[in-house]
Amino acid sequence: MEEILYFTLSGAIIVLGVLSVFAARSAMQKGLTYSATAAVVWTLTILVVARAWHTLYEIFELEETMGEIPEMAEYVLYVIAYSVFILLVRRTGTVKGFEDK
Repeated sequence: MEEILYFTLSGAIIVLGVLSVFAARSAMQKGLTYSATAAVVWTLTILVVARAWHTLYEIFELEETMGEIPEMAEYVLYVIAYSVFILLVRRTGTVKGFEDK
């Protein structure tokens, strides 16, 4: 069960990462630098939390006591980070007064 979840989350992270790159490129081409930067800040914040979680997971050796579940939480944070990024960048296109170049 854990292997299937691990594979699914890993695949989702890759897909969302690629989609994030395309969303960022689209935002930059439309001149949405502030909004895109805000999305990057939120994404990086979540990624830092995920990395901190991984560090604590390793330091306290949670794998021995809790199994793979704490590691899965890190992958869930990655999925959330990329999803938030895509959501924020796509939302900028609906801001009133926005014009495509």
